[in-house]
Amino acid sequence: MLKRLAHRRWLVIVTLLTVALVLTTGCAGRGAKVVRLAVVGPLTGSMAVVGQQFIDGARLAVDEVNAKGGLNGRKVELVTEDDRNDPKEAASIAQKLSLDKDLYGVLGSYSSSASFASIPIYEKAQIVQITPSASHPKLPEISKYMFRMWTGIDIYSPQLADFAVTKRGFKKFAVIYVNNDFGKANHEYFAAKAKSLGAAVVSEETFLDGDKDFKTQLTKVKAANPDALVVLSYYVEGALVAQQARAAGLKTPIISTGTFMEPEFLKLAGPAAEGIFFNTEFHPDDPRPTVQDFIKKFRAAYPGKEPAPYHATSYDAAAMLLQVLKQVNLDRSKVADALTNIQFSGAEGPISWKAGKGIVKRNIFVEIKNGKFVIVTE
Repeated sequence: MLKRLAHRRWLVIVTLLTVALVLTTGCAGRGAKVVRLAVVGPLTGSMAVVGQQFIDGARLAVDEVNAKGGLNGRKVELVTEDDRNDPKEAASIAQKLSLDKDLYGVLGSYSSSASFASIPIYEKAQIVQITPSASHPKLPEISKYMFRMWTGIDIYSPQLADFAVTKRGFKKFAVIYVNNDFGKANHEYFAAKAKSLGAAVVSEETFLDGDKDFKTQLTKVKAANPDALVVLSYYVEGALVAQQARAAGLKTPIISTGTFMEPEFLKLAGPAAEGIFFNTEFHPDDPRPTVQDFIKKFRAAYPGKEPAPYHATSYDAAAMLLQVLKQVNLDRSKVADALTNIQFSGAEGPISWKAGKGIVKRNIFVEIKNGKFVIVTE
């Protein structure tokens, strides 16, 4: 009899423990439901510094939301993928990410070419994609799900040409550009504006992304005797062009775009960086309160690091997407439309999309002086 009672008590205990375990497991399963955002960019190789900026900026926005309880009680997770700035790799990653039912958006890729390669895949999966950096004007025009955080080439490249002609007085330009979507579009818009202002492009040279020797192109540039050399490339190749131009005795001023605003560019180019000027849309010395608030948060989150332009655009892209996800109650089918109509204020002030979902922001002209990026006040 005693044995039978002991056995029954043991069964009751085992049953209660099993029920508790099931309930606990069930709660853990529901609690483990997450909202995932992906960051896709170059995380290895010569452009890895850019991919890390994407991650740092996005993580800052995600951490702020998680500190307030997440979205609808769900924790927000950041997934990172290395596309090496390679269009084929960007497309392959898009195929993989499009199968993730807990993925609510993608930040990336870095270049226009890599972004173009992944757009049809994210569109088919109805996943919103926001590039923090790519600037080709057609990017947001070809898909409802594609958004661009950086001002378009059709805006900033003519502004650069206008500044070079009207402020610096240059009349003859030599242009050397990377032969991809970014470089070709930049060359097209710069040359058109310069010519409309009465200036001339006297030399046009190209190279491939990843090239290291530009002596042949620079020999032709020197022979054309321009007032200024326009370098339309990413910062690694741009640093090599600047070094080799100075080594060849080419003393003409050098002009570029915001791709050069990287501490790594200063290290790679060395003294050849002095005097180069370009336009960008973020500078830590910008006195606007939104910029300074972001810088304060960034430095607190990442001691020892200084904020760069893609930290700010990645932060704003992630924060904007998280605001929309809360607004639509995590309904993925409503994210693209809600994002199109958002009213948002971030690190770079109030942001909204113009027709075509490209952003227009204030451009800042910067000149490299004594190894530092200095805002041009003229």
